[in-house]
Amino acid sequence: MNKTHWIGAYGRVYNPQDWFYNPNYLINRIYYIADGTAFYKEGIPLKKGYLYVFGIDPDFRVYQDEADPVDHAYFDFISFQSFLKKEITEIDLKKHPKLQHVVLAMAEEFAERSCPFSVASSYFEIIMHELEKVLSTDSRYSEVTENALRIIHSSPPAEVSVRNVAAKANINVNYLIRRFNSEVGETPHRYISLMKADLAVKYVQAGKKLAEIAEILGFSSVASLSFSFKSLTGRNLSEFASHKR
Repeated sequence: MNKTHWIGAYGRVYNPQDWFYNPNYLINRIYYIADGTAFYKEGIPLKKGYLYVFGIDPDFRVYQDEADPVDHAYFDFISFQSFLKKEITEIDLKKHPKLQHVVLAMAEEFAERSCPFSVASSYFEIIMHELEKVLSTDSRYSEVTENALRIIHSSPPAEVSVRNVAAKANINVNYLIRRFNSEVGETPHRYISLMKADLAVKYVQAGKKLAEIAEILGFSSVASLSFSFKSLTGRNLSEFASHKR
């Protein structure tokens, strides 16, 4: 069975260091605020006991009141569903008892800091199922776009290009571009570039050399990788080397 979401990270963190620093350009997020004073972007409060769903946003920023550190459980994930395109969705869990029960159980499980992926994945799928009902929307991309997303994220990064995706999907390149852009809100070329930027950050944080990263991602040189990353993000890849979540 094909999954509609891929979990990138999960857990529960109290007083997260560099919490505002989220160098992931294609990541959706779910946050449950268990305690503390937290804010999104320009002072939007994240309320205690609420669930927040964040769509893809390269400018994603969160921060906490250092005098009242935040305690939150979270999922970072890639989705093949379209209802997550909204920048931020706030959910009062008291109005959704079943969802509240699952989220509280998940947060308690994550508090042990050793929750296996299989268990976390089960919580995630239940939460996503309940969110579909809460948000009441047709949440699926077309078969063309969903298939393209699967190809993009399952292929070796160096081999991913719009032309190769279209070939694997057996569809016309121009049709793929039009359909993908209309549904995702990004051209497939930019989406692939953002994916490679995410991977570049991940690899540099893991200690890989820029030359190795360039080869893995299919760039002809370190200069080409660095130029692409700077053009796309406005930042230098080397800035990310010392940062962890």
